[in-house]
Amino acid sequence: MATAGAKGQFYAQFTSGYSFSTNPSVQQNREVTDNLISMYRIRFSYGKGLYLNLSAGYRLDEHLSAEFLASTALFTTSHSDHNWKQFFEQEYSRLHLTGLNGDARMRNASVQLSPMFVYSIKAGKWTPYIKAGVNLLFVKTIYTNFYTYKYTNENLEEYLENTSLKRIYTGNWNAGFRGAIGIMYPIKDHVLFTAEFMAVNTSYRYKESKTVKFDVDGVDKLSTLTDNPHILRGDDGTVDYSHIGVNAGIRWIIK
Repeated sequence: MATAGAKGQFYAQFTSGYSFSTNPSVQQNREVTDNLISMYRIRFSYGKGLYLNLSAGYRLDEHLSAEFLASTALFTTSHSDHNWKQFFEQEYSRLHLTGLNGDARMRNASVQLSPMFVYSIKAGKWTPYIKAGVNLLFVKTIYTNFYTYKYTNENLEEYLENTSLKRIYTGNWNAGFRGAIGIMYPIKDHVLFTAEFMAVNTSYRYKESKTVKFDVDGVDKLSTLTDNPHILRGDDGTVDYSHIGVNAGIRWIIK
């Protein structure tokens, strides 16, 4: 039967699990129509998703291992659908709208690399462990929005425009912390089941946003943009990418 505590062993591990953002980006929408006021929050989550994790490690002694993890995530989309077109098509004595307008979607494509140390202790057939190390993060975020807005021309005539846009946000590698606490159990020769609770504490700073689509009433207006790509400075492009989750999978011991 496999053991997780033999010195000099190499191992490979695959785990998967879902993570939740610990600090979603929250935006407040406020809609005032005549004497009715509606307020609600829109959340965009960085770091959430179904993670696929591949690790390789080497046992330095009975308790300590060095491990390198590579990870990516699926199902990362956040969605908000609050198109103000319904308000513009009616007459109100008082109309005031603030916040995010339209069908907006944000999808994060990420790669995370983590060199870590793992400390484990044998307890019968069970092997509890803790791990900690640096988390290197690269993210490309794709943001799309389709919205309707009311404008007034030079003749004081009101008209509606339907706008469809797509922006891509990119940055460099950012560093943070990754840690986990888990347990392993042998299921056959050289194969162990592993499950863990993990946490990543990190922020991510985007360097630029580039609009790749800008259509107004079906007409391409991308060439009219003067600040594209837009360089993000200071804290304008910084988001909290921290997340927590549960992973489970299989470890293969390589003799």
